[in-house]
Amino acid sequence: MSVAKVSVVVPVYNVEQYLGACLDSLINQTLQDIEIVCINDCSTDNSLSILKEYAQKDNRIKIINQEVNQGQGVGRNIAIEAATGEYIMFCDPDDWFELCACEDAYRQIKNNNNDIVFFNVYNYSENKDYGKIDSRRLSRFWGYTNEKNLRLKDIEKPFIVTGEIWYKIYKTSFLKENNIKFSNGKFGEDGQFTIGALLKADTVSVLNKVLYNYRVARQDSSSGANDIGKFELYLNEKRSNYQMIMESEDNSWILSSFIPYYIDSVLHYYKKFRHQHRKFEDKVKLYNLAQSVFKQLDADHDLSEHLGPKRFKGIKHFIKYSYIQSKFVKLFK
Repeated sequence: MSVAKVSVVVPVYNVEQYLGACLDSLINQTLQDIEIVCINDCSTDNSLSILKEYAQKDNRIKIINQEVNQGQGVGRNIAIEAATGEYIMFCDPDDWFELCACEDAYRQIKNNNNDIVFFNVYNYSENKDYGKIDSRRLSRFWGYTNEKNLRLKDIEKPFIVTGEIWYKIYKTSFLKENNIKFSNGKFGEDGQFTIGALLKADTVSVLNKVLYNYRVARQDSSSGANDIGKFELYLNEKRSNYQMIMESEDNSWILSSFIPYYIDSVLHYYKKFRHQHRKFEDKVKLYNLAQSVFKQLDADHDLSEHLGPKRFKGIKHFIKYSYIQSKFVKLFK
């Protein structure tokens, strides 16, 4: 059986509006020696029909049809096991690759013999019909773009800015040998995979080129979910990621990066969900959920060592006061 150079994993659930554009960007890659592994997670729209239509025209497309909806994490794990490519990339079905993405990413990771290569992203806002090159995701790496065999332990500044999986290419044997998998959760499931990969990677490198186009804030996407239950699921996933790190023997180098990211991501979703809930009791519950995370971190670590003075002061305020008290304290400052 021939081995593809790159396997591209595409989880699919009710994305008929975007799926064609995503698949077009993959079948027209300049690197032809790829396979496209699509996991249909019980779509109820025309997504499966679109997949079959494309697969009839291009035999590089493999369709895995889930009989029960299990979420992207489970689907991606199944796809990784099924993948035959020497390297693996991920593309969400509402996003798309630059046509040179597989070729450029493959060349860099192959030549450098890295476990992971990071590349840049273009953010496109569908609501505003506006886009720009992402200046944030790789911000901690700009001083290392010439390094061919960079070890994450050697990066001085906190380097975890976001936990998404799709602005990287991974060596398939590295993922399988280290049993790096997604969690079975249906919200925030990327974290287990990302932390596992960062902990185990020997060397990485950075390709300062836009290869991925990210559709920001699509309203019906999983990242746009807005109920309290989703926030609880997200926090549980993040706690599991934190526990993974705490249980690893050599963790000081990654804790200095993970703790600020952990706090910022919890604050991001807390503020997002708080603005979407008008009931007072809902706002209190969201506050208490976030506060419980910060209290745990404060008990386990000296947060002043991991946060700048302004952020540290804000988190201590969050830890000290209840929701009502915090409002009064801010009012009379």
